[in-house]
Amino acid sequence: MKNLVENLPSSPGIYLFKNAKGQIIYIGKAKDLSKRIKSYFRTNVDSTKTRALVRNIDDWEVILTKTEVEALILERNLIKQHQPRYNIMLRDDKSFPLVRIDFNSPWPRVFKVRRRVDDGATYLGPFVSEGDLSRLMKAAYRIFPLIRCSEHEFKNARRPCNYYHMKMCLGPCSIKVPRDDYMEIVKNAAQFLQGKNKDVARDIEAQMLRASEREDYDNAALLRDQLFALKKAIEPQHVEFRNIESADAIGVIYDESLICIDILSVRKEKLVSNRKYHFDHEGLDDEIDELISQLLLQFYDRHAPPEQIFLEDELSNTEELEIALSQGIERKKTQLVYPKKGPKLGLLEIAQKNAHYHLQQQKLRQKKSRAVLEEVQKDLGLLHYPQVIECIDISNLQSEAIVASKVSFLDGRPNPAQYRHYNIKTTQGQDDFGSIYEVVSRRLRRGVEEDQLPNLLVIDGGKGQLSAAKKALDEYPGLDVELVSLAKKRVLEPAKKMGADPLHGDERIFKTDYSRPIILQPGSSAFRILTHLRDESHRFALTFHRQKRQKKAFESELDLIPGIGPKVRKKLLDSFGSVEKMQHATIEQLNGVKGVSSKLAETIHAWFRTETEEKSI
Repeated sequence: MKNLVENLPSSPGIYLFKNAKGQIIYIGKAKDLSKRIKSYFRTNVDSTKTRALVRNIDDWEVILTKTEVEALILERNLIKQHQPRYNIMLRDDKSFPLVRIDFNSPWPRVFKVRRRVDDGATYLGPFVSEGDLSRLMKAAYRIFPLIRCSEHEFKNARRPCNYYHMKMCLGPCSIKVPRDDYMEIVKNAAQFLQGKNKDVARDIEAQMLRASEREDYDNAALLRDQLFALKKAIEPQHVEFRNIESADAIGVIYDESLICIDILSVRKEKLVSNRKYHFDHEGLDDEIDELISQLLLQFYDRHAPPEQIFLEDELSNTEELEIALSQGIERKKTQLVYPKKGPKLGLLEIAQKNAHYHLQQQKLRQKKSRAVLEEVQKDLGLLHYPQVIECIDISNLQSEAIVASKVSFLDGRPNPAQYRHYNIKTTQGQDDFGSIYEVVSRRLRRGVEEDQLPNLLVIDGGKGQLSAAKKALDEYPGLDVELVSLAKKRVLEPAKKMGADPLHGDERIFKTDYSRPIILQPGSSAFRILTHLRDESHRFALTFHRQKRQKKAFESELDLIPGIGPKVRKKLLDSFGSVEKMQHATIEQLNGVKGVSSKLAETIHAWFRTETEEKSI
């Protein structure tokens, strides 16, 4: 290591720290690679996180750049690609909703989705608050006569629905409506959802006047109603900030173990959104500049940067960050501002106040979670504090589509980012014990490789399942992973006849070093957390199980259609995604799939039409 450090160049660039398995565990940028990397190996490093990082460094790689700006941009791209363990990552967009509009569709719909797909459609967002988006969508449907029905309902409609009679839809499913008129409505709705309300109002008013001039009074009246509803919906409802056109204020507050960030966005003098993030850390003082730089680059890689970004403490690489953030932005440059007075300082103070409140709330939640988990530790007689608890569950039905799930709780709360599904690969038949052994072995092997193991592993089942899991754990001696199983007490037939409820027997914990089970007291912390964990594991396993059974059933159904072999079946499923969508496809759409002839497309189309008619009879 010393030899590697001594030979580093004094040049700007990127460094990639790797562990013994060659996995990238941290990516950073530096104006001077030699000085920056040497700083990690000082004897007086205060940061617990940095010391943990250094213990895992086995090798590194450097990429030299001409300037620090190039290093910043490269750092952002590499972090996004490799997602190293020790880099702070923004993961919020996975859960933030978007609005999807396919302008290439003959009659576009406007609806909410969770994932952005490369399908040629237009996506608006992500939107920070699902509640706000739901209210916005309701307003859009109330103001604009958008199509609400599915494509299948649209194609098979014989007369307009009630939305037409309530003047909330033009009824193009059964009434002749110019497509251009409807497209104008969809474009206005898209602008409304983006907050461009004044532009929409001007467009609708211009359309209304044109319709009136050509004596199209029905359309003019419809546009008048839209304009009235729009103006009512956009009555002042945001905090206003004078003379601030396009800016984000970023409040940063941290203590010895937690950092909280609050981002307030102002557009056209109105506060339009508020985003909050928090991260655990130890001894961060000497790394705060680097951390904020990384967060800014990650955040504005997903969101369009404003003209100005307000910060309290000046960053050492302000100029380079401004250039990096302005990449790809035409004409306008993003400026980092450190306000000292006026409305800009006022906005920043609000962001700081929100970040401080968020920090207090997180500390309170952590305190409550710790008290609860310490009670769980005491009740179960655990050696270690159970910060990370995982549960493994097996789901099968008559040896069909046997699958398993792993659900993870962090600080007593669900941590969906660590949920996993498992296909049973080596165990044959309906063998719960063998399946448990296989899944636990695979989980521990992956955990050892990635240095990411739970403190407590819960198996859904009794003594037999626990023994199978222990057999797998014994193959990894020295791991600080504690093992228990959770099972509901069986209610025997005589007790059932006496009125005992088989669904509400005692919840029991089995441990490898206890001969008798521990009865969980209803309402206790251990009871609430472990039953929630087990129920969540059941739900997650059953969802995957149903998906596999449905997929198998769909594929079997396609095999019944004459002319479809394995290759064509795969192409059809890849193209449409599901048999349900295939059922509603036209002959032209089916014929558009490579390998499907016109005759076969007609056969598939007729097959599903006949099947639908038989079901309706």
